Amino acid sequence: HGLIPKLVSIRGPLAKPRTADDWTGLGKAGVPILQAVKEETGCRISMEATTARDVEYMIQVADDLWLGSRQNPNNTLEIADALRGVKIGMFLVKNPYAPDEKAWIGAIEVMKKRLDPSVKIVALFRGFCERVRKPGAEQWKNNPDIELVKRVTAKTGVEAWIDFSHLIGDTNLIMQYLMTQPINPLWKGLMLEVDAMPNLAKTDKKQVLLPGQAINIINHLRTCDLVDIGLGII
Repeated sequence: HGLIPKLVSIRGPLAKPRTADDWTGLGKAGVPILQAVKEETGCRISMEATTARDVEYMIQVADDLWLGSRQNPNNTLEIADALRGVKIGMFLVKNPYAPDEKAWIGAIEVMKKRLDPSVKIVALFRGFCERVRKPGAEQWKNNPDIELVKRVTAKTGVEAWIDFSHLIGDTNLIMQYLMTQPINPLWKGLMLEVDAMPNLAKTDKKQVLLPGQAINIINHLRTCDLVDIGLGII
C-alpha cells in the first residue's frame, strides 16, 4: 500500500450471494477479519452494499461502499434508506447491466439525497452487457459506452471511476490495455480485482489479477504521472 500515494481501499466483500455454488460470503463474521486487515495495512476497506440487512454490519468496518449493477435499480431504494444519514468516505454507484441512462442517474441522485452530505458520490463504470461491442473492444466482456458515462457525470455533477476488471474481463487483455494505452482523463479512479490465488476464485476468475501484475500496473501509472488515481483492490 506504499506504492502509490492514493491507494484508496482494499476491496473486501463480506456478502457475495451470486457464486456458482451459492456461497454467500462470511457476512457479519468477517467484520473482525477486515478490521484486523485495516489495522495492519492502514488501507481503507470497501465492499458492495448488497441488501439493507447487510449494510447494518458492513458500516461497522467499511470506509467506502458501492451499489452493484444487479442492485441498480432493483435494491437501490432499500439500500439508500438503510444508509440514510450514514457518514462513510465514498459511495460508488455502478451502472446498470443495460445502458439505462435514466436508471443510473436516478440511483446517483437517490444516494446523494439519502447519505450524509459529506459522503463523496461517484459513478463507477463497469461496461454494459450488450452483444455488439464497440470497435476495438470486440473481445471485452462488456461494452464501453464512454459517451453515456460523460452524459451521466455531466448531469449529476459526480466524477467517474472505472472497473477495468469487469469491463474487459480477461487478465491478459487487462494487462495489455493498461500497460500500453493512455488512461482517459475522464476516469478519476480505478478499480481492479486482485488475488494471490485467482484459480480458487468462485466467480470471474479469468479477470482476477495476481498481486505482481497489479504492482506492475501501479508502477506503470506512476511513470505516467497518474499518481493521484484511486485504486480499489480485492
